[in-house]
Amino acid sequence: MIRLASPFLIPSCVLIVIAALIPAPATASAETAPDSLGSPADTTEKTYWVEEISVTASRTETRVIESPREIRIVDAIELRDSLTPGTPEALVELPEVLIQKTSLGGGAPIVRGLSGNRILLLVDGVRLNNSTYRIGLNQYLNTVDPGIVDRIEVVPGAGSVLYGSDALGGVIHVMTPAPAENLPRLSYSGNLTAAEGSHTHAVRTSRWWGSGGLIAGVGYRDFNDVRAGGGIGIQKPTAYSEWSANARALFLTGQRAHLSIGYQITRQNDVPRTDRVVAGKDSLYVYDPQHRELFFARYEAKQISDVIQFASVSLSWNHQREGRTIITNSRSDVREEFLDDVQTMGLVAEARSLAGERTLLTYGGETYLDFVSSRGKDVNLADASETSTSGKFPDDGQHLSAGLFAQATHTLTNVTTMVGAVRFSTFRLTGTPLGDFGKVSLTNSMLTGSAQARFSFGEDDHLFAGISQAFRSPNMEDALAAGLSNKGYDVPNPNLDAERSWSFEAGLKTAGRIGGNGWPNHESAQGIYRLGITAYLTLISDLIERTPTTFAGSDSLNGSPVFHNENLGSARIVGISGSGDVHPFPTVRLRSSISWTRGTNSDLDQPMTRIPPLRGRVALRHDFSDGWIELPLVWATAQKRLSPEDIRDTRILDGGTPGYATVHLRGGMPLGNGIEFRASLENIADSGYRTHGSGIDQPGRNLIVGLDWSLP
Repeated sequence: MIRLASPFLIPSCVLIVIAALIPAPATASAETAPDSLGSPADTTEKTYWVEEISVTASRTETRVIESPREIRIVDAIELRDSLTPGTPEALVELPEVLIQKTSLGGGAPIVRGLSGNRILLLVDGVRLNNSTYRIGLNQYLNTVDPGIVDRIEVVPGAGSVLYGSDALGGVIHVMTPAPAENLPRLSYSGNLTAAEGSHTHAVRTSRWWGSGGLIAGVGYRDFNDVRAGGGIGIQKPTAYSEWSANARALFLTGQRAHLSIGYQITRQNDVPRTDRVVAGKDSLYVYDPQHRELFFARYEAKQISDVIQFASVSLSWNHQREGRTIITNSRSDVREEFLDDVQTMGLVAEARSLAGERTLLTYGGETYLDFVSSRGKDVNLADASETSTSGKFPDDGQHLSAGLFAQATHTLTNVTTMVGAVRFSTFRLTGTPLGDFGKVSLTNSMLTGSAQARFSFGEDDHLFAGISQAFRSPNMEDALAAGLSNKGYDVPNPNLDAERSWSFEAGLKTAGRIGGNGWPNHESAQGIYRLGITAYLTLISDLIERTPTTFAGSDSLNGSPVFHNENLGSARIVGISGSGDVHPFPTVRLRSSISWTRGTNSDLDQPMTRIPPLRGRVALRHDFSDGWIELPLVWATAQKRLSPEDIRDTRILDGGTPGYATVHLRGGMPLGNGIEFRASLENIADSGYRTHGSGIDQPGRNLIVGLDWSLP
């Protein structure tokens, strides 16, 4: 059942109708959406050699191959062709990202061995993370509807100098399309999936009127219980449903300036926490509602003067509501209900200036303020009587974060570029948690820096290396939360310090043509290649982890052992990743990737939790004049190197997670009249397997069919 939980849904739908009725201009305007907003992918033309540009790694447009950082990009074509059911699944084939799924409605990215609130999520430049994000695995990336995603940029490794707290393991930036002159007037995209009997739908309309434009859409996704392979069968409970709406307007205010206004809303209903029910801990555990809203307004201007190349100011409002309904088997006569509400106001200002002919300065500041309210109640199942209880978080919680940053990119010589950055950050966390703590105020400040270098020994051949600091300031989930977790019952500890890290990274990026210029003929077996390899070391201090404790003189609460978070010590993570993209012929593409990570708690000389195994991917694609076909092989070795927490985690099988190899078959073809058909046969061998740390197994043999239609 769809519930209209927000007054913004109806206006969003009205925008779509209005936009569809606005006639297109008789002649195309010479002005179009600025390049910095991105451009939509063409729906029919296949392009093989695409110049990849990233904005996340340096907060300015940079050729990926020239950046002294590892960068991974998933564009609109890859998203569409993979028939991905959710935004997290769009990242599953990237070498540095493992997607853990506690349930079908989850999807937590693990990047360089770190997860949860140690990964920073951005949506259109706005922080998705707030002060209630869990230290462990979470489902929040899944609240971003894949139907509104235009591209995703992943920057593995330390990102705190430019983006602040939480970016220990990396930054994942989801970008949505901006209005543009060449977008279709009306489009539809829908998928049907056999393994969970799901159907997803997205409708979008766009208008461009010369001095601006509008794009708006609605989506609906419905998932039944998913069937796993290997004879495992139907996994219950996994079913849930979702609706979403979005709108974005662009107003050109001159040749080099524009105002962008965007709104997004997603509402998920009855999302089950599958692992706890399967493990016998709960008879019922659902997230309802799982609600996300984002509003932002951003003004950007280019070439303001001979010195100032770019400036922007952004205002944002982020709203998250998370409800949880739980019946634990230790209190089977009581239904516990909780509702957490977080509203975040954000302000970001940044600019880029020239400092001489060889130096570009990027600088700015940002502040975010969370307002948290939380409440709960117990419902007696025998007589339906209700008793008010404390919420998971203080009902008067606030979290203020602020930071100033500056980065200098200096061309030292024709072959050497240096990048240095520094950031000052300050935080203030307040609230009245459960227990005898009274009103708590937790403050901290820190100064961080980074330095990278790139050495070029060819037109597109580069060596790079860097050192970066990162941090994660304790948030409300770490210090002031009280409630059930996967380990037991968490209680507050307001005496926490920030996690800090040093990251060292070095690698090689190279691209070019084999055996000459231009496209070769088929007999020569020559073509185009793009290769990269990165090695890294991350050293973490003041690591925050759960540890057993007592509360009100007892080591258990509501039948569960009591834990709280502490700064337990230090850890080191080492790893290596590589990828290759080769076009031996104009219509043939071979892609491969591999990643290895090892994490160790240095003080205890024990494995860190949820470290991914050695894993990789190989995919061969062939394009025809009237379609394409792709054969990907995805594999991972067994992960038997487990931490004590992994051994206690019911999501991880006894002895560790077995290795696997699975083959998919995908293809697509245009049908004419703006219609394009796609199909994918996933897990052809119907193998039973799961990604490390997940609470459910991956779907078995699974037929997915998709249909796209557009009206120019």
